[in-house]
Amino acid sequence: MEIKKEVAAAIEATLNNRRKDETFERALGKSIRKRRLSFSDYVAAISEIRERAKRGGVSLEEAAGEIVSEEAGKQGNDKKD
Repeated sequence: MEIKKEVAAAIEATLNNRRKDETFERALGKSIRKRRLSFSDYVAAISEIRERAKRGGVSLEEAAGEIVSEEAGKQGNDKKD
């Protein structure tokens, strides 16, 4: 599933700024709302993260990190072209 750049930025901010006593889902919701993205953006993002975590047997944070890394790789490739 393709994640929008704005949503990937919200995921990255969540990974960098989440409080220790806060769940990943709640922190992601705050980050999405702060950027004035939609609830459907949140649902798409958390669904993709949960699916990757389940498939890879990793935490939500690790799965989210994969998405951010992929998005960074895409941006790097776009700049080379």
